[in-house]
Amino acid sequence: MRSLTKMLVAALVCLTPGLLFAQIGDSPETKKPEPDQRVRVLLDDLGLKYEIDDDGDFKMVFEVGDSGRSQLVWIRSATETYRELEIREIISPGYKAESGDFPGVIALRLLEDNRQKKLGGWQKDGNMGIFVTHVGATVKADTLHSAIIFAVEAADEMEQKISGDKDEF
Repeated sequence: MRSLTKMLVAALVCLTPGLLFAQIGDSPETKKPEPDQRVRVLLDDLGLKYEIDDDGDFKMVFEVGDSGRSQLVWIRSATETYRELEIREIISPGYKAESGDFPGVIALRLLEDNRQKKLGGWQKDGNMGIFVTHVGATVKADTLHSAIIFAVEAADEMEQKISGDKDEF
């Protein structure tokens, strides 16, 4: 029992500096996420304007149609993998709920719209309805551009259907 107590005390002593440091604030190892240079090269090749947000993601604004509407879209730098696939998300908001819950009619409308979409679908992120397309992380510029435009058009179309003339995103 005495050796178990010594081991627990030793473990606590070893962990305490890290725990104390973590509670004070960001550690020196914490740094702003770096934008994925593969995306930067493609966007530059396409001549698209973008800015890098605090998450290291690429944020863009597109004009939609002739009515002066605009639409936000992000290309995430972070990727996910499934087996040998490296996947990137392109997201564009189309709905914002007053609270965290979506009214049933809105949730059903987004779900029904998913069936009609060939590339991507609606997801709930907090109080936001976002349209998400998934592409391979190493796509060519024209494929990335097509996926971006698809997400932009899908999100703006839904925003317009739900809110009428309101153009929040």
